[in-house]
Amino acid sequence: MKRIFTFCAAVAMLAACVKEAPKTPSANGITTPNEDGAPMAIQMKSNVVASVETKAQGSVDAFNKNQKLYIYGIERAAEMDYTRLVRLVDNDNVIYPQAFPNNDGLVDLKYAVEDEDDNVVMKPYYYEGSKTYDFYGYYIDDLESDPKKETDRIYVPIQITGGEDILTAKANPQVDAAGKLDYRYAYSAYAARRDVQPKLTFQHKLVQFTFKVKSCYEPEEGDPDLIVDSLSITTRYKANLQVAPVGKLEDIDGDTKELFLCELDDNGKLVKLDTLEVPKKSSQKNTRDLGQSLMVIPNDTYDPETGDLYDFTLYTTYDGVSTPVSGQIKFDDIAIKIPGQKQFTAGYSYEVTILVYGLERIELTVALTPWKKGGSIEIDTDEPPTIWDENGNEITGNEPTEPGASHKITDKSGNEITIYKSEGEEPAVGDLASPDGLYEMLDGTSILIEGGVITEIRPASYVITDKDGKEITIYQAESEALAVGVSASPNGTYVMEDGSTIVITKGKIASITPAQGEEEEEEEIVPTPTPSYVINDKDGNEITIYQAEGEALAVGVSASPDGTYVMEDGSTIVITDGKIAEITPAQGEEEGGQDEPQN
Repeated sequence: MKRIFTFCAAVAMLAACVKEAPKTPSANGITTPNEDGAPMAIQMKSNVVASVETKAQGSVDAFNKNQKLYIYGIERAAEMDYTRLVRLVDNDNVIYPQAFPNNDGLVDLKYAVEDEDDNVVMKPYYYEGSKTYDFYGYYIDDLESDPKKETDRIYVPIQITGGEDILTAKANPQVDAAGKLDYRYAYSAYAARRDVQPKLTFQHKLVQFTFKVKSCYEPEEGDPDLIVDSLSITTRYKANLQVAPVGKLEDIDGDTKELFLCELDDNGKLVKLDTLEVPKKSSQKNTRDLGQSLMVIPNDTYDPETGDLYDFTLYTTYDGVSTPVSGQIKFDDIAIKIPGQKQFTAGYSYEVTILVYGLERIELTVALTPWKKGGSIEIDTDEPPTIWDENGNEITGNEPTEPGASHKITDKSGNEITIYKSEGEEPAVGDLASPDGLYEMLDGTSILIEGGVITEIRPASYVITDKDGKEITIYQAESEALAVGVSASPNGTYVMEDGSTIVITKGKIASITPAQGEEEEEEEIVPTPTPSYVINDKDGNEITIYQAEGEALAVGVSASPDGTYVMEDGSTIVITDGKIAEITPAQGEEEGGQDEPQN
């Protein structure tokens, strides 16, 4: 694998079709690129602060040296045909951070040409006339692949090995131009002069797994060591990475193969995992990291019976005999989940701890761990440019606009957060939001905003200690009563100071047993069941209503399964997301006059 040593060499000969800036003389005959009406250079700025050692290959937590980002600047038109559109920046790469200084200053996006003496010279890109552009970016680590252009998309065929991080980005004019000018004028020289800076926020497209081995066995004196040779996940590995108009994985091939866990060598390159001795249970460090990480394509289907899972194989050697041990990494085994998530999700990292009890017996625990976004890049991109509506009609005007629906929420310290979605919709990971920061909410949850996007919603939690000093994390507000079913970690049996016992299994409190001698004799506190009853529609389909029988049926009552049901009396009940969304009376009923849903 080739190392990239200089920015000039990496981008040489990329700009054969890029025009130089037109000469625009000022009143005194001197060309002034900053005067109104003069050409504007496309500029970039980095706002990545963190830096971790991830190259030559591997997971990206923040862009660092010699990482290539591929960028498109595509002219916006009434009909976006990606095979014919003008590409001002055409899949050109910039190397982070050689292209950008480690300060807050803007730097021209430059391309490389050779002068008359065959010297490499760097020249800036300029916006052309009054055209508007969309900006896209992608990162595919060290994969070698050329982009393909079709009428409705630009995509890159990829085949991953498990060691590559895949990211995409698109500048959002509604956010960048908010309060400054009509977002449809971005991105152009006209917008750049009004301080509208397009920002590319790169997002991960794969699921990340990291691994630990924890010993739960004690070999006899003189017994051979148990060796971990390698670990693999069997999964799909071929797909197309759509770069424009949406950054996403698509056309995922059904073929599967083993993707093997690797580790970094002394030169920072990913190599095959070396042998690892499983420590004794009694050793001071009986838990060890296993390699770097495996990044895999998310599953695009969900089976409600089995849940989301990946097949893995742990290859071990004992006394010279190799033994592969197979198992499954299951989403349902995660102790603490992000609200709303039902399966392993792109952009999230899951820590898998392999509990080794001997040669054959192996168990898994899975935990969600933060995986920071890959960082972000800003591209500082006068007569207003021509803009178009959805029907291809030219639009004029220059009123500042806001980025669609939004509402404000307040954290426990009184800080206001703007969420760019309709009021009443709960904040979720991936939503646009501002300003950046970590906010603790009134219910004890925390919202992390990075690069204008909600990257994490942390559940409420507090810590208690058993009589031996072992810490237990309880995932609910501290004021709420401790009960069976509450999420907690780690798994185990804990005797508390008052003599009571708490058992945690699969990330939840399985039982709470009072101390002996207390008046309460129940061995386990069982939560009170939710009242429910069943009704049938005219076709005999059963509907479960989660309230006491006899209470009035109304919109908002919990019910299942989701669907639309016509009842014997001709009325219609619609159930969405586990709640009654609509109740429409039968036609001809006196009530309501017209068939309006009851809300």
